[in-house]
Amino acid sequence: MIKKPVVQIFESSDPIALAFAKGALGDAGIEFVARNKITQLMNDIGPMLNKLIALAVEDEDAERARAAIDAALEEAELPEA
Repeated sequence: MIKKPVVQIFESSDPIALAFAKGALGDAGIEFVARNKITQLMNDIGPMLNKLIALAVEDEDAERARAAIDAALEEAELPEA
């Protein structure tokens, strides 16, 4: 269980990218918390709601976590956040 301050290291509304990111953190043994955020996006048609999920880790794990997620997304040929 995370007890130290956390830093956000990834955010996406793409469930596939989120699954790869969570898997990468799990494989690396890095504990994380997921946070939900609702943001309003504007486009030509009108406002849309897009549920974003943010992943956060302890500050000391942030660099290793970003590297693990980047490697997993690159291997899966998904865009990085």
